[in-house]
Amino acid sequence: MFTRYLSLIGIFCVFFYASAVFAGESGMDSNFVQFKNISSTSPAAPTVVNAVTVTCPLAGFLISTASGQISMNTSGSAGEVDIQYGISKNSLAADINHHHLLRQYTDSGTTWATAHYQRIDSCTAGQTVTLRFVAHRLGAAFADAQKASLVVLFVEGPRI
Repeated sequence: MFTRYLSLIGIFCVFFYASAVFAGESGMDSNFVQFKNISSTSPAAPTVVNAVTVTCPLAGFLISTASGQISMNTSGSAGEVDIQYGISKNSLAADINHHHLLRQYTDSGTTWATAHYQRIDSCTAGQTVTLRFVAHRLGAAFADAQKASLVVLFVEGPRI
């Protein structure tokens, strides 16, 4: 929970610093879901938890942050459970360079953890970009994302 707030504070510091230094344009878009079953087991076709499409008004950067509460279980027995999650750009497949592995051991068969990921991409004026919070099961028999969000900030690049 602390990491989520620390990351959000960092995003807002970058956002306001960039706005003050560059005196340029900035903007934000987001998507929130209360519950999403993570049914996929394939990185080529992961479950899309959230998606945001933005059109960059000018050349700049997109700062994307995904977070959510993840529930995983092993079908009732003790064991290790894991999922892979991250943010993909202009693709429905998982991005091998932009993902994390969430692995936990459970005695009861069910466990919960917080998933959090952030990425920064450059964009050009008029470019349309779709960012997706994606996840797929690896060792978990069942998994779902709860109160999951994807927030995308646009910050104009420096004017030279």
